[in-house]
Amino acid sequence: ETSKKEDEAIKAFGQKYGLLFFYRGDSPMDQELAPTIESFSKENNISLIPVSVDGKNLVIFATSQSDSGQAEKLGIKHFPALILVDPKTQRVQPLNYGFISGSDLRRRFLQIVTNFQDGV
Repeated sequence: ETSKKEDEAIKAFGQKYGLLFFYRGDSPMDQELAPTIESFSKENNISLIPVSVDGKNLVIFATSQSDSGQAEKLGIKHFPALILVDPKTQRVQPLNYGFISGSDLRRRFLQIVTNFQDGV
């Protein structure tokens, strides 16, 4: 039941939102998390923009960008950072700071969709 709800939440958000992934190319933790984020975005057809905050791009991200002030403008001080963004309104919502497993990432989507209700 929870897995079905997670799938629905991800699908709903994936149609409207994209993901910004702010990472440090030199950080072992960020390097470890990158395949999870990349796989999650591909499996769920969610647009992903990876942004290197230290200028060191990770090979897994063919379309990686260098941070040109976006992290500071969004008030991001902790990395890695995964941010939901509505491309039409430019509204952003933090999804996660630090390491997260694929299953926890799915759960986080459900929490955001339900506004953290029902003990989810």
